[in-house]
Amino acid sequence: MIVLLILVAGLSSMAVLPRMEDPVLEQRVAIIYTRLPGADAKRVETLVTEVIEDRVRDIEEIKEIRSISRVGISAVTIELRDEIKETENVWSRVRSRIEDSIGRLPAEAERPEFRKLEVRAYALIVGLVWDREEPVDVRVL
Repeated sequence: MIVLLILVAGLSSMAVLPRMEDPVLEQRVAIIYTRLPGADAKRVETLVTEVIEDRVRDIEEIKEIRSISRVGISAVTIELRDEIKETENVWSRVRSRIEDSIGRLPAEAERPEFRKLEVRAYALIVGLVWDREEPVDVRVL
C-alpha cells in the first residue's frame, strides 16, 4: 500500500514539474575586457583595471570581483550573489557604471567590452549495445 502511495505521488508530481529540454540558467558571471595597446601589466592594472573595479565595487548584488591585468589587456570578472533571481537589472547597472568610467580611462584605451558568460544545461543520452553471440555480460559493458 505504501509503495503504491509513493508511486502515485511520484507520478503526479512529475506531471506538474516544469521541464525544459535545454534550460537556460541565470547568467551570474560576466567579464569586462578592456584593451590598452602597448601598456605593460602594471600600467593596465593602475589605469584600467582599478578604475573599472572602483566603479562597480559598491553594487550590493555583486558577490565577487576578480581581475587579471596582462600586457595590453584588462579582464575584470564579476560574479553575482546566488540569491539574485532577476539578473538583467543588475547587469544593466553594471553596464551603466562601465559607460560612466570611460571618461576616466586613458585616451588610448579601447572601449570596454562587456560579456555575460552564457550557462546552459544539456542532457546526454548514452546507449550501450551488445553485439556478441553470448549472453550480455554487464561487467564488459
